Amino acid sequence: MSLDVEINSKQYSLVPGGDGTKISTRPVQQFVQPIRDTGRTRPEDVAAYESFVVPNLAYGFGRARVNSDVAFDPKEYRRFFNSTCDTRWMDRIYLPILSENSTQSGINVIKCSTSFKGELHSLWSIDNILAPSTSRGAVSRQFTGASTDAWENGGYVIGSPYTGTSGFTGNGTTRAYVHHPISAGVDLLVVAFAYTDADNIGNALTSVVYNANSGGSGTAMTAAVNTYNNDNGVSIFYALNPAASADTSNDYISCTLNSVSGNAVDIISIVPYSIRGANAGAISVASASSIDTSSTAISTAVTTVVGDIVIDVLAGNQDNAVASSGTDQTTIASSAGTNYSTHGSIRHATTTTTTMTHTMTDVISGAFLHGVAAFAMSPQIPVDITSDRGKLVAMSVTNDDHRTHYSTDGVSWSESTTPITRGLLASDKAADFGTTDHVDIGLFGNIGGELVAAAWDEDDGTINFFSSTDGGADWAAEIEITSNNGPQGLATYVGIDGEDKLYLATHEGIYEIDTAPSTWTAVLIIPMTNHNDNGRRMTVHEDALWFAQGVGDDSPAPIYRMTVQHTTRTVESGFGLSYGDGVPSDMLGPVRYMKSSGDQLFISVGGGAASRNARILAWNGKGWHHMYKNASANQPIDWIDVSSADDGVPRLHFSMRTGTSTCDAEFLEQPLVNPRSGVSIKRAVDGQFIELPYYDLGMPHESKNFLAAHLSADDLTASDETVEFHYGINGNDRDDTDLGDFTSAVSKLQFASGAGVSAKDIGIMLKLNREDGDTSKTPKIKDIIIEGVVVPTILYEHQMTIDLQQTAEDTGQSVETVISNIETLVESVIQTQFKFGQVSKYVTLDRERSAFSFNINAWDAGGAPNALAERSGTFNCILVEKVAS
Repeated sequence: MSLDVEINSKQYSLVPGGDGTKISTRPVQQFVQPIRDTGRTRPEDVAAYESFVVPNLAYGFGRARVNSDVAFDPKEYRRFFNSTCDTRWMDRIYLPILSENSTQSGINVIKCSTSFKGELHSLWSIDNILAPSTSRGAVSRQFTGASTDAWENGGYVIGSPYTGTSGFTGNGTTRAYVHHPISAGVDLLVVAFAYTDADNIGNALTSVVYNANSGGSGTAMTAAVNTYNNDNGVSIFYALNPAASADTSNDYISCTLNSVSGNAVDIISIVPYSIRGANAGAISVASASSIDTSSTAISTAVTTVVGDIVIDVLAGNQDNAVASSGTDQTTIASSAGTNYSTHGSIRHATTTTTTMTHTMTDVISGAFLHGVAAFAMSPQIPVDITSDRGKLVAMSVTNDDHRTHYSTDGVSWSESTTPITRGLLASDKAADFGTTDHVDIGLFGNIGGELVAAAWDEDDGTINFFSSTDGGADWAAEIEITSNNGPQGLATYVGIDGEDKLYLATHEGIYEIDTAPSTWTAVLIIPMTNHNDNGRRMTVHEDALWFAQGVGDDSPAPIYRMTVQHTTRTVESGFGLSYGDGVPSDMLGPVRYMKSSGDQLFISVGGGAASRNARILAWNGKGWHHMYKNASANQPIDWIDVSSADDGVPRLHFSMRTGTSTCDAEFLEQPLVNPRSGVSIKRAVDGQFIELPYYDLGMPHESKNFLAAHLSADDLTASDETVEFHYGINGNDRDDTDLGDFTSAVSKLQFASGAGVSAKDIGIMLKLNREDGDTSKTPKIKDIIIEGVVVPTILYEHQMTIDLQQTAEDTGQSVETVISNIETLVESVIQTQFKFGQVSKYVTLDRERSAFSFNINAWDAGGAPNALAERSGTFNCILVEKVAS
């Protein structure tokens, strides 16, 4: 015999079997079928498949890969990595709700909204080109869904200039006046004068004053235009930031005519304009005048800046009325009679030169004087809107001032009599805030029956609180809180004393404000990493305060939930988009708005940079789910709201910022109802997708044979309502391979025509389709099933019988030495090397099934034990591979 094998660097001779073979090698059985006593049958109980079932995706975003240690946790299969489908419901998965356009005409950007008398009212910014010639600034609009799906009705918060009543005097007049009280919020008072006299006019107007008494004494005004000829005179005077008279009997506008000669004029027309929103802090005035003595055309040009208010006035000593005026000019006053004609109009400048024109009824005989003046205006920027005590209350910014107005119908607005402190902002604000950089000017709140305004004092670096008990007509100053930015979120929620508190989100974190004492108190209860998106538009949802941590455009937003139970305040994490495996890169960015409605919490997130697409998500109590995705990157969704009362149809409204001064307002109908209810819901176009996690069946290191995919779904058709199945293996893109379509006739798709595909893991993408022309159609997915089997790397077991005596003879060792070597092998902890023929493997000896069989060779008779006796026999050796070579 010869030596046959080497184990642990020792050589051994083997005993041949009955068929003459010396080593028996077979694959190792690595899995055993479990014995269950539950009386149930599950897919994993049925040999020889390892099946996993996705019953729904109600746990939402946050799983890119099912981790191996939770591979058999059913909840893990209810999450996904990415989706544009409606996955909120337990029973089925649907195409997303169709996004529909809201009609918006002549308005720019929606900034905020509130429910008022059963309707959704909003504040929009508007540039002066879109505004009517006599109105400008922020505009209120009401949503009408019953027939038009439009933002309509409402009115301008600043509105038209108040013009008062024109005054006319007859012969013998050397001083003229008109009653015109100054109301709250007027930044610029402009008065246009037109006068004629057949007996010769000797000089321009003098002693032009406002808040005048019966004797003509008052506050002097400044001339922009003040010219005359023999028979006519035109003047335009102005005053900045005019103050109302303390004595209501002294609220007249007065002027002196022909002060040198003392001659009375025949006719005078006075048209006063009380203007809000003028750039009173840095007023720019341009003026021009002309004389026309022939034809029917009167025309005078003035240098302007887009947005200027342009006012003109003309006077002639002929009974010749104005037949028509130029484009966008609105006539304010017009009169003609024996030997006179006067006219005044107003418009907004849309270019750098504005020409005021009029066409007379007859050819001019004599002379007509025409004066024009342009005044610089400031944009009125909407900030927030709320309702209180049967009124709408709006906050806006003009120049460096917070302005508040109130209305009972959203059409006519009045400015607060006792306003929020003026001049809190460090500089005049531009026409609109940027598309992604918020300017946190102010927010409204309500607590204990009081209306609250939080206003950014940019000069002092504080957030100043004001309260009102009369629906925003009068404001009283309250507490000031130091912050590096303005208010980012404001909500009312219970405190640990059981009483309601104001909660303010700031750059530094969340403050709790106690409004019960006469002097309000505030404490920073949740410090946060400083950020200008901390708690933006935070809200109360299902008896908890929800708020987000501010992040940049390259991070997912953490979201927190604060609850108060008795005297304990608890802040819970793990509700954000950073939870689990996070979200796709196009969803990164801060939370921009929160809105609670019913059992759904809606948020808008991201969209603040290239390759970042804004989304609206919904929290269904278990996770975040897709509602809408902006197809264009770098267009944030900076406003959302829910309405239902207009026509009984709930709508989720939202606005995408398509530019600095433009937006696209849209809505989703029926965002709150489970489709199982049977309510008709319009569905989005086909091609919407779901990206499921990568699955490795709990053994990431082993190969699997993925065999088949099944889909249980309702309302599939042969070609329109279908579900495409795409997959990627070993970490490749989920859209790498198209396996086929599930249809009304196909519920099972086989990999490689039934042979299966070998992979360590598999990622799946489903694409849902519907008929192009029918928004009522959608596939309704109930279950997704994948069949596969784990096929581990092959391991072998080697069985042999070692001849102890023969090994001793062949190696020149004693039998006891051979036995000792084998005992060392049995005791080995680490694997040992096993060689035979051209095979070399690391193995472990199976201690339980390996065994010695000894003979005792005693040459002399004697008792036991016999020290002279020798052992011989065999060792049944079973070597098992634990790790594949």
